[in-house]
Amino acid sequence: MCAVTPRALSALSALSALSALSALSALSALSALSACAVSELPAPPLGALLVTLEPVDAGLLLPGGYFEVRGDGLLERAALRVTLTLNGADHALEARRRPDGALEARWPIPLGLSSPQAPVEGVLAVEVTLDEARGAASAPWRADLARELAPQLDALSPSAAPQTPRPVSAQRLLREGEGQTLLTLRGAFTPSAPPGAAPRPVELAVPLRDVTASRARGDWVAAPRDWGLAPGRFEGDAQLTNEGHAAAVVGARVPVSFSYAPPSISALSAPGVSRGELLLLSGEGFVGGEGGGFTTLTFRGRFEPYNPLEEPLSWDALSLPAEWRSGETLALFLSPQLDDSCGGDELGARAGVLSGELWATTALGQEAVEGPARPVELEIKPTRQVVYLELLPSFVDSLRLFGLRNVSAQVVDAIIAVVERDYAGVNLELRREPPADFALFSTVQLGGPDPNAQDLFGLDNTTGLDTCNQRLNDNLAGRNADSGDTYGGVFVESFLNLSARRGDNPLADPLFDEIFDPLIAQPARLGEEGARAAQVARAVSALGNLVGSTLSHELGHSLGLPMYPGCGQYHTAPGELQLMDCGQDRPFLERAGLDPRGFATWTPEDRQHLEKILPLR
Repeated sequence: MCAVTPRALSALSALSALSALSALSALSALSALSACAVSELPAPPLGALLVTLEPVDAGLLLPGGYFEVRGDGLLERAALRVTLTLNGADHALEARRRPDGALEARWPIPLGLSSPQAPVEGVLAVEVTLDEARGAASAPWRADLARELAPQLDALSPSAAPQTPRPVSAQRLLREGEGQTLLTLRGAFTPSAPPGAAPRPVELAVPLRDVTASRARGDWVAAPRDWGLAPGRFEGDAQLTNEGHAAAVVGARVPVSFSYAPPSISALSAPGVSRGELLLLSGEGFVGGEGGGFTTLTFRGRFEPYNPLEEPLSWDALSLPAEWRSGETLALFLSPQLDDSCGGDELGARAGVLSGELWATTALGQEAVEGPARPVELEIKPTRQVVYLELLPSFVDSLRLFGLRNVSAQVVDAIIAVVERDYAGVNLELRREPPADFALFSTVQLGGPDPNAQDLFGLDNTTGLDTCNQRLNDNLAGRNADSGDTYGGVFVESFLNLSARRGDNPLADPLFDEIFDPLIAQPARLGEEGARAAQVARAVSALGNLVGSTLSHELGHSLGLPMYPGCGQYHTAPGELQLMDCGQDRPFLERAGLDPRGFATWTPEDRQHLEKILPLR
């Protein structure tokens, strides 16, 4: 057996460095190597992870401070061990991951307090462990060590507002882990009203937050409990104190002055909003949360409905629900109570244009301050029903029973296409991720087996018939005690009962076995070609229609359908190709989208109602 020796490997790797003549001689000498098997070349050890590190320059580093570590192979799920070697001694470091994939390692406080204040060099090593696999790498490390810093205040923002961050320009601020930098304000605050109001003394120490990597900027926040809510002006001086782990270092006093503003709205996040949709208001001086107090919104103006047959509305002072997000952000969403006609006079019940002015009012204890009014023109859009489609792991796993586990993405795409086809022309939107722009949205789960142990294809387990879709946040998922502790959603494994050879379900059809048996015997793979590709496409389409039309049916229940029950209270009387028929009235051909007459859809009355409660415009 031929073996490749280290010398031979060296000769091979050196070929590129030889002249043309020398290379020919070397090739002749090494010709015997051509008979060697690849398996005889040295292989990397099993379970090895490839890890690399970039050289680390930590810059100015104080006890407890963090520095950045970058490299490849720092796997998200892996366990990490970070070690710094200085002067022959190893020191274990605390480390954390950043969203961008880098690490942040912490310079230990005891080590920082005992190390000399000078530039130092060492070696940083990272060991990565994932299950049984391991990898490690090291890189040069340097830092300029210090124990304390003397801060210098350059300037404050010329204005402040309750609970609203304001920038502090400075030098040598403390960053996270190193302690804190305090801003101390001493002077007098004079309220704007009433005229001639007496100033009150101020002496406050406020910790800076969000200090930048350059140590040249941080934010301070005026707490309503310290400053109150009333606008005015501060005159006095300020100084910074760095409270580090080694000592507290006080900077020089600097004369400062700034105005203290009432709450104000500067912008709206969108030109229009529909019922249940979030509208964010930007501004300053909003109070709430742990800071205490609350902020309300008031509108004065007129609403002009799009429907010319509907009467305009006007308000002198309409209170709007506001959710405090921060001193700079409020959120609101409209959730009107609908009347029997699925409309009403509450804002959001009808589509149109709102025009007038909007202002914020803050309150804390006995104090309340009204901010300036801002002109607004806002479209109140027709109701949109947003539906979050949540795929449970059991759903994807159960696709293996149909031979479609490897093409699960295609199955999900087919399901979504069916629902979008069924609700085309209606203001319903299906999403794969939980919406961040809607406060009110429905959730429906796709699961594997039926947790109700009834082999149901699907179940709307929401409470009562919501004819006008008053509830935009129905939850067709999990258990609902109000509906007999049933579990809602769509359950893909139950469709196996449509197999003619698996049981005695009255809806079972030999065509089910014709479609799925070849894939159950030989599961689908990505990139199938020829006849197999056609088999996979047929099965994906059939299962997409089975699950998708069931999902459309259950969503129809949550939207208040059917309009005219006939098969019990919650289904229409039997008819041709009707989505809201009873289960036994929807044969396999119809459910699978294979009926030559077309797809199941809404009765005219159901379609008219959907267009009424979810109009596109």
